Amino acid sequence: MANRSEQACKACKKQKRRCDKALPECSLCKRTQRLCEYGIATEFQPTASDWSMMQTRLSELENRLANSPKATEQHILSPISGPLLEQGSTPGATFYDSIDAHSIESNSINSSSQSIGFTPAYSTVELSGLVSETSFPASMFLDVDCYVWSHARLPAPSGVIPAPVLALLSQGNVVLDVSQNYFATIHTWFPMISKKRMDMGLPVQNAGPDLAMLFLGMKLVTTPAIDITDSSLYDTAKSFLASLETNGVVSLLCLQAMILVALYEYSHAIYPAAWMTIGSCARYSDILGITPGDYSPLGQVTTWTEAEERRRVWWSIYILDKLVSLGSRKRCLLPDAHPQCKLPVDDDAWDRGEVNVAVSHSTSISYQVQQSPFSRLCQASMYLGRAINYARDNSAMTSSRIEEIMSLVGELGAFATVVDNETPDLSPEKGLTLLAPRCISRSALFVTLDRFTCPEKISAEPGYVESPGDKTQNEIELQRQSMRIIEQASEQLHTLGMELLPAFTTVGISLMSNVSPFILDSIYAGAATIHWLLGEGGNEVYRTAAADLDVFLDTMSSRWRLGNHRKTPSKRLRTMSVRRSTIIPNKPTLTEKNLPDQAGRVFLITGASGGLGKELASILYQKNGKIYMAARSKSKTAEVIRDIQAAYPNSTGSMIFLPLVLDDLTTIKASAQEFLAQESRLDVLYNNAGVMVPPQGSKTVQGYELQIGVNNLAPFLFTHFLHPIIAATAQIAPKNSVRVIWVSSSAADGAPTPAIDFTNMDYHKEEGIWPKYSRSKAGNVLHSVEFARRTAGEGIISIALNPGNFVTNLQQNMPRMQLAIFKLIAHAPKNGAYTQLFASHSPTITEKENGCWVSPFGKVEPCRKDLLDPDLGKKYWEWTEEQVNMYK
Repeated sequence: MANRSEQACKACKKQKRRCDKALPECSLCKRTQRLCEYGIATEFQPTASDWSMMQTRLSELENRLANSPKATEQHILSPISGPLLEQGSTPGATFYDSIDAHSIESNSINSSSQSIGFTPAYSTVELSGLVSETSFPASMFLDVDCYVWSHARLPAPSGVIPAPVLALLSQGNVVLDVSQNYFATIHTWFPMISKKRMDMGLPVQNAGPDLAMLFLGMKLVTTPAIDITDSSLYDTAKSFLASLETNGVVSLLCLQAMILVALYEYSHAIYPAAWMTIGSCARYSDILGITPGDYSPLGQVTTWTEAEERRRVWWSIYILDKLVSLGSRKRCLLPDAHPQCKLPVDDDAWDRGEVNVAVSHSTSISYQVQQSPFSRLCQASMYLGRAINYARDNSAMTSSRIEEIMSLVGELGAFATVVDNETPDLSPEKGLTLLAPRCISRSALFVTLDRFTCPEKISAEPGYVESPGDKTQNEIELQRQSMRIIEQASEQLHTLGMELLPAFTTVGISLMSNVSPFILDSIYAGAATIHWLLGEGGNEVYRTAAADLDVFLDTMSSRWRLGNHRKTPSKRLRTMSVRRSTIIPNKPTLTEKNLPDQAGRVFLITGASGGLGKELASILYQKNGKIYMAARSKSKTAEVIRDIQAAYPNSTGSMIFLPLVLDDLTTIKASAQEFLAQESRLDVLYNNAGVMVPPQGSKTVQGYELQIGVNNLAPFLFTHFLHPIIAATAQIAPKNSVRVIWVSSSAADGAPTPAIDFTNMDYHKEEGIWPKYSRSKAGNVLHSVEFARRTAGEGIISIALNPGNFVTNLQQNMPRMQLAIFKLIAHAPKNGAYTQLFASHSPTITEKENGCWVSPFGKVEPCRKDLLDPDLGKKYWEWTEEQVNMYK
C-alpha cells in the first residue's frame, strides 16, 4: 500500500482543498504541477524493499564510476534507467531516491554499506535529520595549528534530504533538464560551477545532500518570476540550507548552492535575506579557505579545472558583495582584491578543460588587455568597490581628493569604452555576457558622481543631506563635469536598453534568462537621472527616454523581480506582454505538403518581392494558384518570379507583377485599378507589406509618420478599392474561403495603453520608434476587427495575425546588436508564410472566427482585449477614413 502522510500538504491546507496525503506528493499537487510539501522531512520513509533496491543501484553506480574515470552525462544528470534498473525496480526512480536512505537508522546504514563497499558518511545522523553532536572538527576554529598538525579532515556531508526536495528532484528528467537549462542560461553570464567536472561526473562520486542542494539551487535560480506562484520553492531551498548548516555540512558544493540562493534573492529583491545570505557566503568562503592566499581545509586540488572553479566561486561572492552594497552604500564585507590576485581565465577554455589555451592574468593587468566576459565582470566589480568606498567617504573635498575622484572616473569611462568596443567583435551570445560589466562600470560612475551633480553641497550621508558652506571653484568644476558624465552615461544606457527591449518584448523570458540582472541598477540610475532632468527642464526628449526605460524595467521584471523594485517614481506604463506562442510557436498544420490544389483561385500579396511575401507566393504558385505580386521594384519582383518558376517548372499557376508604393497615398488608386482591369475575382488579399523601426523622423510623401502611413493608411486605402471585387468573389466561391489578411506583429500586444493616442496622431509629443511601431501593428488589428464588423454577412473573413520572428528585409533598420540578438530567436521565413497560409486557407476558421487573431505558426488565439473594443475600432476606422478620403 502506498505511503501516506498523517497530515494534509501545505498547499491543500492553504487553499482549503481535500488532500489525499499521498507521498511523495498528493494527487492534486501532481496534477497542477506545483510543489507539494508536508513540512516534516521524516514523514517520507523508504520501505525495506526501497532500501534493498537502493543498495543494488548504489553498488552498480559505484562500480560504473570505478570502471570509468569519466562518467557520462547520462550517469550524472539523468535518472538511472535502462541497464541500471533491475527487475522489480520502480521505473522512473532516480539516483536521488537512494540519497533518502540516509534517513534510515545509522546501524542499518553501517552494516549495509559495508557489505557493498560504500563508506558511510552519515552515521552520526539521527532519524529526525538533526545531529545531537556534529562531526565537524571544532579545532579548525579553536586552534587551527592543532587542526593542521593533527591532519584532521572535513567530514563528508551528512544529513537527510527532505521529502519535498526528493519529490522535486525525482520527477522525470528534472535534474537533467534543470542542469541543461542552468548551463544554457545563468552559467553564460555567471560561470562559477564547472561544467566540465559536472559532465565528467566528479561531483556525484561523493554524492550527498550538498549535491541535491546544488541542483535545488539551480532549479531555483532558473525559475522565472512569472512561474513562481508562491514562495514554496524558495522556502524549501532556505530550509534545506539551514538543515545542512545544522548538520555541520561544509563543502564547495554547498557554498555554490548558497551562492545561487543569494543570486536568486538579489535578482528578485528579497531583502534583508539577500544581504544576509551574501554575508554568509563570505564567511563560508573563509571556512573553506578559497579566499586568495588562505589555507584551505579542502586540501590540494588535483586539476587546474578544479583550482579555477574555486577561484571563480570566490569571485562570484566578491561580485555579489559589491552589488548588494551598491544601493545602500554600506560597507562591503570582502576586501578589495590584491594586485597579485588572479582573474578567471577564458570562460570557454575552462568549460572545455583546455589547459593549453588558458592564460591567467593578475588583477593589476591593464584593462586594455582583452579578457573573457567573466573576467570583465570581475574587473567592473573591482571598480565598483572603489566607487563605493569614495561614495562612503565624507572627507573634505581637497584638490588632491577631487583629482583622485576624477582619476577613477577617467578609468571607469575608459574601461566602459573598451568593453563597449569589444562587443561588436563577439557572437550575439557572447555580446549578451558583456552587458553586465558594461552596465556595472556605469553604475560605478553614478555612485561616484551622484552627490556632486547637485548645485548644493551634499554630504556622503544617505538622503542628500546638505553640507554647510559654499562650493569651492574646484567643486564647481567637479559638478559641471559630473553632470556631463552622468547625462552621457544615461543616454548610453537608454540606447542600450532600446537595443534590447524589442527582443525582450518579442521573445520574452527565454532570452531574458541570458541577460544578467546585474544590469538593472545602471538602467534604474539612468532612468532616475533622465526623470530628474525632465523635472528640471521639461524637455520632451527626456520624457520619451524616461518612458522607454520605465518600460524596459517593467519588461525585465517578468524574469527578474528586481526590475519592479528598480522602477523610477513616475507614472507606470503598461508592461509589454509576451505570448507563449511567440516564444514557443505552434507546429505548422498547413504547409505546401497538405495544401490542396489552388487552380482557378486568385491571390494578391503586397510586399511579395522578398521575405514572407516571397515564401507565400512560392507555396501558392507550386499549388497552381494565380498570384499578383504587389511591390515597389519591378526588376526585383521579376527576379523573384523567375526563381520561383524555375523551382517549380510543372506548375500551371502564374505570377504577375503589380506596382504598389505604400508610402505615397496618391499611387494606391492606380495600383488597385490596374488589378481590377485584369481580374474579375480576388479570393485572398494579403496585406503583408510593412516597415519596421525606420530612422526616427521618417515620413511618408504626405508627411505621416512612416510606420503609421505604410502599415495602416496605405493598406486601409488599398483594401477599400478592392473591397467590391472581394465581396463579389465571396458570392460565388466556397463558403468561408474568401479572406482579407492583415499582417500585424507580436508588437501589437506590447503597444502602450491606449493603443491609439488620438491626441498625438501627428506625434507632436515625440515617442520612441518602437512604441510607434507597436501602435501601427495594433492599428492593423483594429482595422481587421472593424472590417469584420462592417462586412458582416458579405461572406468575407477578416483575420489579423502575428507571423512570428524572422530575419528579412523588414529588420534592415535595426541596430547591429539588436539585430544580432533577434537572429538568435528568429525562425526560417517560410514558417511565417505558414502562419499566413493557415489564416487564409484553414477550414477550421469560419464566420464564427471572423475578426480573429492567429498566432505563429497557425493557431487561433484570443486577441488583446482592448483591441476588440468596438468604440476604439470605430474611432480609429473613422480617423483613417478622414486621412485617406482625398485619395479615393
